[in-house]
Amino acid sequence: MHLLDRYALSCGVKIDKPFIFEHFYPISLDKYVVFQTSGKGNSRQYDYWPKVFSFIKDYAPDCKIVHVGLPTDQSVSGIDLDLRGKTNIKQLAFLIKNSSLYLGVDSLSAHLAGFYDKKIVALYSYCYSQNCYPVWGSLENKSLIEVDWTKYGKPSFSLKEENKKINTILPEVIAKSVLDKLKIPNDLDKVKTLYIGKSYHTPVIEIIPNGGPLPSIIKNKICNVRMDLFFNEKALFQLALVCNLNIITDKEIPIETLNKIANKTVALTVLASDKISVQYLEEIKILGFKLILIANDDENWGRLAEKFFDFGLDKEDVFGKKDIENSDQIDDSCIFSSEKIIISDGKVYASKLSWKKDHPKLDKHSKVVDDPDFWEEVDHFYILKDERNNILQHNKNYQTNSS
Repeated sequence: MHLLDRYALSCGVKIDKPFIFEHFYPISLDKYVVFQTSGKGNSRQYDYWPKVFSFIKDYAPDCKIVHVGLPTDQSVSGIDLDLRGKTNIKQLAFLIKNSSLYLGVDSLSAHLAGFYDKKIVALYSYCYSQNCYPVWGSLENKSLIEVDWTKYGKPSFSLKEENKKINTILPEVIAKSVLDKLKIPNDLDKVKTLYIGKSYHTPVIEIIPNGGPLPSIIKNKICNVRMDLFFNEKALFQLALVCNLNIITDKEIPIETLNKIANKTVALTVLASDKISVQYLEEIKILGFKLILIANDDENWGRLAEKFFDFGLDKEDVFGKKDIENSDQIDDSCIFSSEKIIISDGKVYASKLSWKKDHPKLDKHSKVVDDPDFWEEVDHFYILKDERNNILQHNKNYQTNSS
């Protein structure tokens, strides 16, 4: 039963179409998609919206995304106009009435879009769409995308989920629904997401402190300084002038050095081994540094855990190809992207393997390489098989059709 039917039954009233007053809102865009996220809990907060927008703009580069809703709603990169918290309900109604399509989660905007019989692409993740879909509007204008309940279990009906079901919805499925509703030709059926790491949506900057110019993107950011890959004590002083440091080391950095950069050091991550002494870690704790002590989950972990018992030793999972979903479908014909970058000698790399091979990042996607160093970082990767033809030609055709 739909929630509206339940309300009507409980109140003893009939369901009728509402009336809505709109107030003009000064928007300069002629054609745009209204987009809304959620700020309540996390079960409606989809982490891969930027990937959805990227797929859409492969075919419709002029498509504008207008983000509406409350100022506390989930923030998303890749939108064209952020109007969160800047409209009242009447102005919101005006924006939706004049939009080309509604995209987002189950929300007030989705129901307003239904009232105006606009095209709708809406995600349902913590409840069934049959219970809360937009009542008004024609069925052919609605694309209601649900989690695969047969694969991932029943809805939680909760605003908070430890493992968010909404993230199991694939970006290309959402993007294709949008393009199809807008009648924009596409071949996104030739794209298949094979794996999305849990850390993919979290941007990470790692710096190999081996010299070279520092890009402006690191300014005031928290950067992982990989002293375990290249131990350079002097470089820490230069980096501390530009960014905040999460130092990762497998050797003891002199206490006097750490004292000089203490105000720019967010944490000190120590890779536990026999090279590290208990006395050194005690000094680190006394100085007030946030200490993270980790070791690989292997045959040495038990012995190291006993040695460093007073500090709490965390296990670091070592990923291999066999540990990830759809590994049998992943080969060197697949590509990957990552929100994690590695900076070394003034160059930017997509992975530790590409750094070792000195293959700088030249595009948003790179080729998958079957190598232990590649799989070690797979939790940060988005891996897909893309069998589309020339996307640039699609863009050219769209621009020609729009002009």
